[in-house]
Amino acid sequence: MENTPYIEIHLDKIERNANYLSGICRKNGIDVWGVTKSTLGDPEVGKAMLSGGCVGLADSRVENLERLRKSLPDVKLLCIRPPGLSKLERMIDVSDVSLQSDLRIIEEISKIAISKNKKHRIIPMVELGDLREGFMPDDFLPALMRISKLEGVEIGGIGGVLTCLSGVAPSIENMTVLLNFARLAENEFGIRIDKIAGGATNTIPMVIDSTLPQGINEFHVGEGIVLGMDVLDRKPIPGCETDTFVLGAEVIEVYEKPSVPTGEITQNVFGHSHDFVDKGMQKRAIINVGGQDTGNSLLTPIQDGVTLIDASSDHTVCDVTDVCEISVGDTLRFVPGYGALLHLMDSAYIEKRYIRKL
Repeated sequence: MENTPYIEIHLDKIERNANYLSGICRKNGIDVWGVTKSTLGDPEVGKAMLSGGCVGLADSRVENLERLRKSLPDVKLLCIRPPGLSKLERMIDVSDVSLQSDLRIIEEISKIAISKNKKHRIIPMVELGDLREGFMPDDFLPALMRISKLEGVEIGGIGGVLTCLSGVAPSIENMTVLLNFARLAENEFGIRIDKIAGGATNTIPMVIDSTLPQGINEFHVGEGIVLGMDVLDRKPIPGCETDTFVLGAEVIEVYEKPSVPTGEITQNVFGHSHDFVDKGMQKRAIINVGGQDTGNSLLTPIQDGVTLIDASSDHTVCDVTDVCEISVGDTLRFVPGYGALLHLMDSAYIEKRYIRKL
């Protein structure tokens, strides 16, 4: 087998993570949708999530949803980001429900759905403080009233997003905001709210320690399933496996080199500047992946004694001083973080290898 850069996709481990997380959520009355966007809507990853107990699959890209729909025609699909006005028709054709936060887009969805003799379910989003998508709180109930009068759309719940942009953590307070909006919508305006989508991987700790307010009943979980990591502190979630994806890259150079560059230091290819610490001579290995493949995001070496130094677009340099034997042609293996996984799965230069151990 050609020793190109590759990523192993351990479907059995992904399924076990999905089974564990959906199981603890189910005990608390919470449905879990598996989010596939970090894998470009990979159908095999989606199947593992579904086998692990996810009620449906969610993705942010209409192209990924189309890929999932082609392979899994009967699965419930959720679009978690509006694809833009130009692709709304495709979104309606392929997804059963979508998260929405803009009245103009929702009104356009209504028109398209009417023209297709369809009714598209939407989950209007409220801003909870993370400052990504969501109606501002003062505008939310009036928006719900407007949406409830539109033909072609059906309010399938309400939701909010946290942590993804600004790092705001879920709390009893911001979860209660969602619950209060659901109560007001039903009691004062007669708008039935079946689903309150208040959670993702970031809210799993509140389920584990029993601090999640009762009534939140839908989570959209990606990183917790695909990597087994808590997004709040990037530590493993107890009970989950973290070596679900493994990058293998070939060593293309090994030399003893100084740990400090020679000459005037400016910015590197990505516009970054570094302060170098003199560690004397190092045994440095270059592997055949770079920032174009990983986004210069987190890679955790599996082999003892390997430390990442830095990467340019096509080269990643590692300190292998403490590795007894390493030669050109050897393979170094890494567990990618979420950002690196996004890039690796998107890279045409990375071979995808599916692994399922019984």
